[in-house]
Amino acid sequence: MSGQATSTNSADPALVRRYGRTQRAAHWWIAGTFLLTFLNGPEDADGITPAVILHICTASAMLLGVVAVLVLGNRAALGADLRELTRLDDTDRAFLRSLRQPRASREAVRWGKFNVGQKLAAWLLAALFAVVFLTGVGAATLHLGPVHKAVLPVLYLVLAGHVAMAVVNPATRPALRGMLTGAVDRVWATRHHAAWVDAVDAEPAVGPDRRP
Repeated sequence: MSGQATSTNSADPALVRRYGRTQRAAHWWIAGTFLLTFLNGPEDADGITPAVILHICTASAMLLGVVAVLVLGNRAALGADLRELTRLDDTDRAFLRSLRQPRASREAVRWGKFNVGQKLAAWLLAALFAVVFLTGVGAATLHLGPVHKAVLPVLYLVLAGHVAMAVVNPATRPALRGMLTGAVDRVWATRHHAAWVDAVDAEPAVGPDRRP
């Protein structure tokens, strides 16, 4: 199962290690630089002005930071998570097929490291970030400001859903601990990502990802 190499057994048996330092650094760097880019967004994105240059610089810092994480961090761990996020496995496809029969009874799904909703949200966010970045650059050179402004509310809406799932929703809130400390509660993980927990438990115990 792809993605299982990204996790290691936690020293605390009540926890399961979900992310190493590399994944967490990439996530929080993107989140922090996006917030800065949001805060310094110019009122008028058409044309090259000091405000637009600052806006482009912070957006570019987001990409450069991700490149730095790829160069300096654990590329194998990050790559395994990206492969897991970018493909639909048999469980995902079976679940999506079952949605066409809403009255059919469903057993609890044994998800891997990421469920199909997380994967689809990741695809959507990646696409929106790419469009926003490209239209933002185009706003200064090709007068694509109106397109840039039209896409931004969609990105904000999807990000708001992501934050709500991480902070507000009781069923998914325990996942935030994994992005903060690297490990999640074993009981929660078994309930929501049973196949992934089985894969982690089948691995030999090794130390956590100590690379940046």
